[in-house]
Amino acid sequence: LKECTNEWTEAENELSQKKEEMRSTGAEQVLTGPEFKKYIAMIRNKGNTYKAKRSEMTDLRAEVGGLARTADILQNQYNEVKQTIAQMEKERGIACYTDTQDQPEKQRGGAWE
Repeated sequence: LKECTNEWTEAENELSQKKEEMRSTGAEQVLTGPEFKKYIAMIRNKGNTYKAKRSEMTDLRAEVGGLARTADILQNQYNEVKQTIAQMEKERGIACYTDTQDQPEKQRGGAWE
């Protein structure tokens, strides 16, 4: 019994020394049981949140690329139509008709350009 008591005392002293070493090095307390499970759950949750946000960002980048391309196509079509109208006005002898019609609209702030 004395031998077991001495071993127990030595183990407690060794544990106290190890704890003191951990405190002096600035290490955090070792997590055990439910605390460790809670920590793991928190890390998994953060990982899942990160993956979801990363996926959302990828989708948004793809959408922005598609919308930029659509805007370029629409701008090119608009310019082509504008040139076609200008050519038709010139052929009919009413050059700059659209420009004069757009002036009041621009002053009201209703122009698309």
